[in-house]
Amino acid sequence: MSALLDDIQDRWGRTCVPVQLPISDAQGFHGVVDLVTMEAFYYTPGGDGRGKVTGEIPASVAADAKARHEALVELVAEGKDELMEEYFEKGTIPEEHLISALHEAIREDRIFPVLFSSGLANMASTISSTSSRSTLRHPRARPLRRQEPERPTRCRG
Repeated sequence: MSALLDDIQDRWGRTCVPVQLPISDAQGFHGVVDLVTMEAFYYTPGGDGRGKVTGEIPASVAADAKARHEALVELVAEGKDELMEEYFEKGTIPEEHLISALHEAIREDRIFPVLFSSGLANMASTISSTSSRSTLRHPRARPLRRQEPERPTRCRG
């Protein structure tokens, strides 16, 4: 998954930042690591999508989760003096401040969250939809942008 996230950031920039990492292995997708709370959520394939059990972050993704959590914290704190001060004093931002700052950064289009779920197996869809409703603006709340149609190019020959 690291290669996929790197590709996303290479194409659209570092503001496309994961707020979750998938927990998967050769047997498939098992859940997600929440990079804000640093908790692992496991799901039963084919379940009702609500049966998450919070558990330990697996060793296979622990180092990547820690690095991406730190990158998320730094990106959220950028441009906000009070958060940067807190980050430099404590080395991190407390979860409650990080959550509200993340919501603000998403609403201001400074950060574009990347979430993982499996609709086919009905796994992590509740946490993704909850994250979306609590952090993203409704499309009608965004200002309408008028885009000029592309003009066809003529071949000269």
